[in-house]
Amino acid sequence: MLAIQYKAAQSLDEAVTLLATTAGARALAGGHTLLLEPTRSQLGAATLVDLGKIQGLNDIGFTRTGALRIGAMTTIAALADNADIQRDLPALAEAASQVGDPQVRNWATLGGSLADNDPESDLTAVLLALDAQLHLQGPNGTRAVAADQFITGPRQTALTQGELITDVRIPIVGGGSAYEKFKHPATLYALCGVAAHVSLIDGKVGACRVAVTGATEYATRLTGVEAALAGQEPTAEAIAAASEAASGLAFRGDPFGSPEYRAHLTRVLVQRAVTRAVERAR
Repeated sequence: MLAIQYKAAQSLDEAVTLLATTAGARALAGGHTLLLEPTRSQLGAATLVDLGKIQGLNDIGFTRTGALRIGAMTTIAALADNADIQRDLPALAEAASQVGDPQVRNWATLGGSLADNDPESDLTAVLLALDAQLHLQGPNGTRAVAADQFITGPRQTALTQGELITDVRIPIVGGGSAYEKFKHPATLYALCGVAAHVSLIDGKVGACRVAVTGATEYATRLTGVEAALAGQEPTAEAIAAASEAASGLAFRGDPFGSPEYRAHLTRVLVQRAVTRAVERAR
């Protein structure tokens, strides 16, 4: 039997202290990943620090600079249903609405999903495409990390011992965004998901961020696609040509899909996501 202890933190400072000073301590947000770990013999003797009673971690609102601030304990269902997100960041609402099933969406949290950094997570690609910034709190204080720097490798992040994600901030800069997903029919995870954000200047692509999840070892910006689109009139032909710039990535292969299959999915979903993002930008 696993020797697991439970502590419910009443504040961020208490949670950080427990995580930093207790051997084997783990943060408990929605808990979906932790539920699987005993069967994988990964949890072992641990202390679970529940974040559910900490006030203010599930708020959604605008900062003074106009960015949308989303608390780390916000559920995936709340992301999908929020009117501000649906209006200003439709790619995030679309991705959230496709995470798992209703039970998962009602318990899983934004911060938990990002800290886990599953290679098939929908939200990581969207936050890369939307140029999100993650705010962290740990034993050494607070800091902000761009999504590009937060994801450091397969299931690896910039979080250090005792650090927690407190909120995510996404700039509202106009343009259009979209998320396209090809999901595994049983697990509902992304075999491939592509998020795109496009801004137009005089009918041409002025700024573009595109990211993929599921098809690679971890969510990754498609910088070749972005460069191919920059300054171009976003015709169907130009978008299709730009999608070929995704072919040079190292794609995952497993029993559910070969690297070649995932490369094909990526090209197709890049075209779909960018096309819809452009339509929204117009």
